[in-house]
This record gives sequence, structure tokens and C-alpha cells, in this order.
Amino acid sequence: MAHISNRTTQYFYFNTLFGGIDWTNKKILDFAGNIGPFLLGCPDNIRPEDYTCLDVDKVAIEIGKKNHPRGNFEVYNRYSCYDNPEGIVGFPIPYGPETFDIVIAFSVFNHVSKPDMLELVGQLRNTLKPGGIMGFTYFEKFYDPTQDPDWDLSAARPDLFAGSNIAHRISQFTPHDPREAEKLARDARWCTIVGEDFRIEPPDDAPPLEKEGSMFLQFYDTPYMQSLFPDGEIKKPVSPERQHCVIFRN
Repeated sequence: MAHISNRTTQYFYFNTLFGGIDWTNKKILDFAGNIGPFLLGCPDNIRPEDYTCLDVDKVAIEIGKKNHPRGNFEVYNRYSCYDNPEGIVGFPIPYGPETFDIVIAFSVFNHVSKPDMLELVGQLRNTLKPGGIMGFTYFEKFYDPTQDPDWDLSAARPDLFAGSNIAHRISQFTPHDPREAEKLARDARWCTIVGEDFRIEPPDDAPPLEKEGSMFLQFYDTPYMQSLFPDGEIKKPVSPERQHCVIFRN
């Protein structure tokens, strides 16, 4: 099931949270970068030749190749119940150690299980060169931009005002009452929406296969996320995005 992303804020988001690093002549991996809209939002000092997009969505990769022929777009045949249900469970990242200077993953680990996230983050970190930097986003379960004084509400989308990340997504994708979902998730370290199911701390050894076409959404408690990645630096969202970021610096 092809999902085409037109979000072009990835460069602004990561550059802001990375602290304004120099991207010039850096080898960049955009993990699950879809059709490569990162290249539409980045400055001219980032060359398409230095950019690699790896994604499970074959249609998105073909569009990326067509739109950005100088970039590097590669299919990643890993299982995803929504984007690649015929893919291989546990398929490894196809790059060796010290391949990239910068690795970014925007809105990727919102859509995979905790064991998959831990495995993939470890593999992605292994591709970083010395002095490299990696950032990935996640949904903090109760983050609500309308309650964040640092978040710019002036250009907010109409659906912003649904409340917390959980309430926002529950109201979008399920028939559940967002307030009841928030009560259930109050003390949870993580929780998951799969299709119309709302799951509290599903076990790490749960079967990997879900119903084909199911939307998979994962939410974390930030102190728990910090415990999973104790050497990661966690930063809150910058508008117009509502996702937190974990940053690793080699």
C-alpha cells in the first residue's frame, strides 16, 4: 500500500535540533525517506549525490528516482504490515560500518514495534562514521503542542487541536474515546495502535505479523525512551512538527 509523503520540513527539523551542523559534502542516509522530499527542503550545499534514501515502499522509491535522478534511492525489503506486507521480517540494513556522516529517520519508529526499533537503531548507528550524527523521531504519548509555550501555533493545521499525540491519533484512526485511551495509557511506558486496536505495553515477543494494511502507530513515555537509549539526547519538537527526537553523536 503506497504512501507518498510530501513533507519537506525534515531538513529544518533535524538541522534545528542538531544545532546547525555543517551538512556540506556529508554522506546522508534518510532512512525510510519515502520519495525524498528532504531534498526539496534542504539548501543547495547538500548535493543529491551525497544523499541516500532507503525505504520499504517500492512505489515511493521509483517516484524518488524519477524526481531526483542524481540521488540514491534504494528499496529495503523489510516487512511492514502497512507499507510492505510481503517483505522479510528482520531484513538487515544493507550498509556496512562507517558509511554515513548523517543518519536521519523522520516518523519511522512511530510505525514499528519496540523490538524492531531497538534492532534498527543499533544497525543504523553502526553505519555512522566517526564524528557522525544520527537523529530519529518518536511520538511522546502525551505531548500536546497546544500546551507547549515554545511551539508556534500561528501556522497550525486544523487537526492540531485534537490534543495529545495519543488523542490526536486515536480520534483519527479508531472508534475509541480519546479520553479513555489516555486514562489507559497514563502509567504505560509505551502503547500501540494497530488498525482499530489500542494496546498497552504489548509484549516484546508478540508475533511480528499483523493484518495486511493495518496502520501501526507507537507511542512512548519519554523517561522510558531515555532508559532505552541512555546515551541519546532527547529534544522536544520544533513547530510545525509534533514529534520528539533522539540524537546520537559519535
